Amino acid sequence: MPELSSVLQRLGVQIGTKRIYSAGGARHGPGDTDPRHSSAPEWISSPPHRVPIESVVPGEVVSTPVGPCFVSESRFPLDHIHAGQPLSVLQAGEHASRHLVQLSGDERLGDLDLRSAIFFDIETTGLGIGAGMYAFLVGFGTFEDGEFCLRQYFMRDYGEEEALLYLLDAQMRRFDGWVSFNGRCFDLPVLQSRFVCGRREMPLAQAPHLDLLYPARKLWRKRLTSCRLSSLEAGVLGAPRLDDVPGWAIPDLYFDYVRYGQVEPLKPVFHHNALDILSLVALTARANALLGLPSSEEVEHTEDLYSLALVYDSLGETEEARQAYEAALARGLASNLQVEALRRLSALYKRTGRENRAAHIWRTLQKAGDIEAYLQLAIYHEHHLRDPRGAATLVGQALEMGIEALPKRGECSPESLKRRMRRLRKKLGEEGLPMPHIDSYSFGRISVGGRSYTADLLIVPGGVRPGWRRAKSHELCEEDLLEALESKPAVLVVGTGNMGRMSVPEATLSYLAQHGIRFEALPTAAACQRYNELAQKEQAAAALHLTC
Repeated sequence: MPELSSVLQRLGVQIGTKRIYSAGGARHGPGDTDPRHSSAPEWISSPPHRVPIESVVPGEVVSTPVGPCFVSESRFPLDHIHAGQPLSVLQAGEHASRHLVQLSGDERLGDLDLRSAIFFDIETTGLGIGAGMYAFLVGFGTFEDGEFCLRQYFMRDYGEEEALLYLLDAQMRRFDGWVSFNGRCFDLPVLQSRFVCGRREMPLAQAPHLDLLYPARKLWRKRLTSCRLSSLEAGVLGAPRLDDVPGWAIPDLYFDYVRYGQVEPLKPVFHHNALDILSLVALTARANALLGLPSSEEVEHTEDLYSLALVYDSLGETEEARQAYEAALARGLASNLQVEALRRLSALYKRTGRENRAAHIWRTLQKAGDIEAYLQLAIYHEHHLRDPRGAATLVGQALEMGIEALPKRGECSPESLKRRMRRLRKKLGEEGLPMPHIDSYSFGRISVGGRSYTADLLIVPGGVRPGWRRAKSHELCEEDLLEALESKPAVLVVGTGNMGRMSVPEATLSYLAQHGIRFEALPTAAACQRYNELAQKEQAAAALHLTC
C-alpha cells in the first residue's frame, strides 16, 4: 500500500487531506494557513511536473479573495491593423444601424454605444451548455482609454473557476452590453450556467447583445459556402487564418494540460481566442457599414447586393428592396440566384400593385419552364385581365409537365391545379375550356399544340396529360380513363395504336355509357383526325396509344 501511495503521489494524485494553491500559485500543505484564503474552497493540486502557463503565454497569476486566476492582457493601439483594417474602424460613439438592430432582434442595441460593449469569446470543455460544461478560457475585448484591451481569463485547474468568475464579474460591471458570434445560443448561456453553479448572479445577463451570427447569415450566405467565423474572415474581411488550431481539438488540448501538464499546445488556443475577438470588431464595423450604405453602387459583390434586397424585403422596406433587386439583376447573378431574384422581385411587384411588371417577369420564367410562373400568369389572366380562357390554357400547360415535374403539395401540385381547372370550367360555362390541337402523328411520336411527345398520352379539355399508362398494356380498362373523365368531356376518342392492337372490352364500354360519355375507338392515326374534328365544336377528350 505505501508503494501505491508513492506512485499516485508521483502522478500528482493527492491522498487524504487536499492541498490548496496560494494566491501566487504556491502549494500549501495540510498544516499551513494563509489568511488571504481563509474563505477559499480547497481543490486538488495540479501535477507536480506542470510547466507554468506564463512560460508560454504572456500574463500573470492574479490574486483574488477566492483564489488565483491566470490572466493574459494585451493592449492594442486603435491604429492596430487586423483583417486589413485598423481597430478604429469601429468609430467612437458608433451605434448599430437601424437595419442591424432589426436583424439582431434586440431593439435596445439602437441605444448602445458599440464601444461600450464587451467583445467576447470562450473556449470550453465541450459543445453543450449543461452544468458539466466549463469555460476554461474567457476572452473579453474592450475599448479603454484610447486602446483596445484584450483580457483572457484562464483557469489552470477546475478549482480556479471561482476566481475566474470573480474577475469576470468585476469586469462586466464596467460595461453595457455584448458583441459575440453565436454567443446568444452558446457562449452567454455557458457563462450563465457557470455563474449559477458558482452561486453568483451574473452582471449583464440581460444586457443588449449583438450576436453577429444572425446578421452574417442574412448578409453573406448567398456568396459564401459557410458563415462560420473563419469563413467570414476569409470571404468578408479578406484575412484567412493560417495554421489555426481547429475548434474541435481545443477541449482535448485543455484536458491534456490538466492531466499531464502539457502547456505548449495551449499557446495556439490563446491565439485562436484572441483572433476571434479582434475579428468581432472588424466584422461589426463591416456589417454596420454595409447595412447603412446609401447607394447600391457602393456594394462590391452582386450577391451581397441581392442579400441586402432580401433583408429590406423581410423588414417590409419595399422601395429599398425593389431598388436592390433591380440593381442586382442588372449586374447579373449566377443562374440559380437569378431565377430566385426574379421570383422575389415579381412577388414584390405583385404586392405593390405593379402586376404588369410582374407579368413580364413571369413570362420570362415561363419560357424556362418555371411552374410557379405558369400559376402566377394564370392568376394574372383570370383576375387582372379578366381572361379565364387564357388562365385555363396556362393551367393546362402546367399540367402538361406531368406529375413527376410538379410538386406534391401546394398551389402548383397536380390536385390543386386540377381544382383550379374545374373552377375555370364552371366560370367559362358553355364557352368551355380551350381544346388542344393535334398537329401531327407518326408511329411512336405525336405533336400537340407545338410540343412533341413520344409516350402515350391523354388529351382533355384544357390541356395534355403526358405519360398515360394502363393497367394492362394492350387492353383499355375502366381505371385507365379516370383522369380523362375528370374533365367531363362530351365525347372520348380512343386511339388503339398504329395497327389497332389495343382492345376495348365490353365492360369498359358499359362503364363509359353509365357516365353518359360518347365513345369512338379507332386506329391512332384516324383517332387523331377524328379528335381534331370533334374538338372544333365540343369538349372532347382523347386517349392515344402511339405504338403498335
